[in-house]
Amino acid sequence: MLKEKSFISVVIYLHNNEHVISDFLKNLDDKLNQHFDVYDFTLVNDFSTDASLEQIRATASQLLGNVTIVNMAWMHGEELAILAGKDSAIGDFVYEIESPENDWDVELIWELYTKAMEGFDIVAATPRRGGRLISKLFYRLFRRISHLHMDLSTESITLISRRALNSVLMSKEKFRYRKLLYKLTGF
Repeated sequence: MLKEKSFISVVIYLHNNEHVISDFLKNLDDKLNQHFDVYDFTLVNDFSTDASLEQIRATASQLLGNVTIVNMAWMHGEELAILAGKDSAIGDFVYEIESPENDWDVELIWELYTKAMEGFDIVAATPRRGGRLISKLFYRLFRRISHLHMDLSTESITLISRRALNSVLMSKEKFRYRKLLYKLTGF
């Protein structure tokens, strides 16, 4: 089987995920290795207070993809932490994964990539269960009070092209909410 030549980066947000991170990384590494020649992981540890960092370090040597760990000095939250991880991602395409406690099949990695190859710069998948209640309430409130009239929703995993990511990272917008930045850049 011929593997794709695109360089793939995977940015994963972590906060107190010691019980799931090792298996998740191994499964993800196996799936990426099946489809891609070159890939790397950027693991953003958002000030975990459990043994997540130790689990990452123990697992990293077993992975075929290169691993970069970004340790946040204090808890920044998902949005800022993922943006910090994407600042160090160098791939032609960058996956952003909001949690290793996923409810999606790892095959979705390939499905998102094939959809991007149809000409889409940003491809996302929503959770099977519709997301957490707090997310649903947030987006309902956002739609009600925002003048922007944008239909945003919870996403478990997103794939973004380098050109779209560069546009987002160079944006002069003061707020740093990824999904809204994606919409505002026109991708």
